[in-house]
Amino acid sequence: MTFRTDPTVRLTVLVDDTEERVRAFPPRLEELGVEGPITPEPVETVRFDDAGEGPR
Repeated sequence: MTFRTDPTVRLTVLVDDTEERVRAFPPRLEELGVEGPITPEPVETVRFDDAGEGPR
């Protein structure tokens, strides 16, 4: 996956996965030369169905 943006544009990436995989992500960003704050926090994921009927 490749992202090309203006260096003045901020990009937010949300990673929703196991804690182990989320913690493995920041070192990869460093390898790519990406800098910025990282705020790992637990989240509650709510999935909506295709018809917009609400959470399942």
